[in-house]
Amino acid sequence: MKRYRESPGAQLLHRLFECRSRVLNGNMEARDAAALLSGLLIASDVEGALALFADAIAEGMVLVGAPQLTQLYASALSQYGHDSLRLDGVQASLAGLARVHQFLTSRAETHAV
Repeated sequence: MKRYRESPGAQLLHRLFECRSRVLNGNMEARDAAALLSGLLIASDVEGALALFADAIAEGMVLVGAPQLTQLYASALSQYGHDSLRLDGVQASLAGLARVHQFLTSRAETHAV
């Protein structure tokens, strides 16, 4: 995220090719490039979402997904001054499916002959 914010005018494509060039020139290890690329993509995603939904973001945001990934997004959002609530994607999906099942079961019981 820090690297992304150091050059706010640079396009994401330029940053991706910069990373590739560093690996090809031996200035960066492949494992470090993977972390950098992930950070660049998350930073770009967060910045784009904040710009796109600026009017709709009044308070904190809810992040639903894998805990490691939502932590990275939460960290990026905090650097822009936004709070977030993180929910485990598997648990949220199961809770939603249980709620749908409960609703459908109660409707079936109500309409049973």
